Amino acid sequence: MSSRELEGQNLMHQIELFDAALVAGDYECLRRCVSPNYMMINPLAQRLNKEAWLGWLRRDIRYHRIERNQVSNRVLGAVWIVTSEVRAVMSVAGLSNGEPGIHHTFRTELWVISADGLLLEHVHLTRME
Repeated sequence: MSSRELEGQNLMHQIELFDAALVAGDYECLRRCVSPNYMMINPLAQRLNKEAWLGWLRRDIRYHRIERNQVSNRVLGAVWIVTSEVRAVMSVAGLSNGEPGIHHTFRTELWVISADGLLLEHVHLTRME
């Protein structure tokens, strides 16, 4: 197995850990998984930095299940670009009385290779339905 294939396996493992932490509401794990310069852009074009995103998750979001399909990744220097179709069952405060619903998005992620391992640097979500 080449070093690039091994790095790709490590990347997929890190993504699985990240998704599991979202479902478990493990905010400390999420804090460790994302870079200090983290930026998320949601389907409403709202931009959230790391602290704003973590606060938003704690306050307004509850993930019940995350399913990724058509995952594709490629490396560009010290950055892994990951795209996938994501169906997340989640509850959002102020939406549908907080009842769980399916949120279908196309997700683009940038994972940086750092001294601390793979860290999520950027997420851009585009609504599919």
